[in-house]
Amino acid sequence: MRRWNGWGDVGVEAHLPDGELEFLRERIGARQPPVDATKEQALADIGLSGLPDHSLVDTSVEALPTASFGQSLGAWLRLR
Repeated sequence: MRRWNGWGDVGVEAHLPDGELEFLRERIGARQPPVDATKEQALADIGLSGLPDHSLVDTSVEALPTASFGQSLGAWLRLR
């Protein structure tokens, strides 16, 4: 399943090799976790699809984050 708020599959996680996280901490300091929008907040901000109704296309607001919204850099940053 694709992530609703960014790129990639929800089952895939990337981890830094040993030593690289410490290297980054020494140079840029401790990380500050971002505050992500909740899925509900993002859905309220998206709005309706501009596509015409069609039986083979899901134009619901709930489908947009995994189908198109959030897949461009600008949309991804907006969700953050």
